[in-house]
Amino acid sequence: MFAVFYAFVTFYNLHIVLVRIGSKVYLRHSGETGVITALLENNMVSVLLDSDDMEIPAFTDDIIPADQHTAQKTRTKPAAALHPTPDDTTVIGNPGSNTGLHLSFDPILRGDATAEQYRIFLTNDTPNPLLVSYQRSTASYPRKKQITKKVEAHTALHLERIPFDELNEQIAIQFECCRLRTDGTGPRHTKSLRVKPKVFFKKMATDPILGRPVHFYTLFPVIKDDRPTEQSSPSENLRSYTKKNLRQRKAESNLRNFPDHEVEEFASFLPELDLHIEMLVHNPKSYTAADILQIQLEHFDEYLDNAIRLGVERVFVIHGLGKGRLRKSIAQRLKHNQQVIDFRNEYHPNYGFGATEVVLR
Repeated sequence: MFAVFYAFVTFYNLHIVLVRIGSKVYLRHSGETGVITALLENNMVSVLLDSDDMEIPAFTDDIIPADQHTAQKTRTKPAAALHPTPDDTTVIGNPGSNTGLHLSFDPILRGDATAEQYRIFLTNDTPNPLLVSYQRSTASYPRKKQITKKVEAHTALHLERIPFDELNEQIAIQFECCRLRTDGTGPRHTKSLRVKPKVFFKKMATDPILGRPVHFYTLFPVIKDDRPTEQSSPSENLRSYTKKNLRQRKAESNLRNFPDHEVEEFASFLPELDLHIEMLVHNPKSYTAADILQIQLEHFDEYLDNAIRLGVERVFVIHGLGKGRLRKSIAQRLKHNQQVIDFRNEYHPNYGFGATEVVLR
């Protein structure tokens, strides 16, 4: 048997390009590479991506033969050289500005100076370290991506990359932040943000930490802390003071001493777990009911183990209503856990009857 190839003609930069099944191509908008596996209607093809072994549809105008893309890169300045800041880094800024907490979309440019992707930075231009929870969702991908991190004073922390085309996906972002103190954390502040393309392209400003023009949103101009600050001895550092304070709060229990690496983990621990399956997996419809229950219980077991290990006193497990299988399975596990003092599934103003409150030793 001979493989049958069907060739067609498309245009890119006024050059006629021959593309066929099996051709190696470059996707202009996402920067990914792959192989054409099928020809579709309406000038579209199916591309098997090299990065995650997944097939996606693409317009012929949006693809470039891989060899042409490689040749073009040698003639133009690469995008990485236009913005040398690598991912997963913290950029340290000037401690004298104090402009607040910001979100910056830092464009990664192609050789023709158009945006290909955006790196999202959280810029903490305040004099205090902050604990920040960042959640992002889109219309086509409602499951939220969540990042919880400590951001030092006067630094810009890289969170993630998004492709240019995602600006059309109704991006919704939620923030929660608080100051990190020697006695724990300060009051929590929340902010919701919807990224609308028409507004997005007008919000250009120079990031005070990155020092270059970005698409710029100010989340909080000031992070207020209404609680009085307790004095600690000059020789006492943040970790030792926090560990001592935690021991004092749990003096009547059997809480063990905290290892150094768990102090920050305790401060960032979320006191609620949402077990709705769409919050746990990418494609819930591909799982059977038995698989879903197993996944939910595995997440519950891991979460409860971490809460007990960190000495958390109280958590809420959100299981919803439904037929009650998950709620009953959780209750059965809690009954046999010696670290559980009490648990109850009563009406709560935030969860209704869809959550179980768990009190731990």
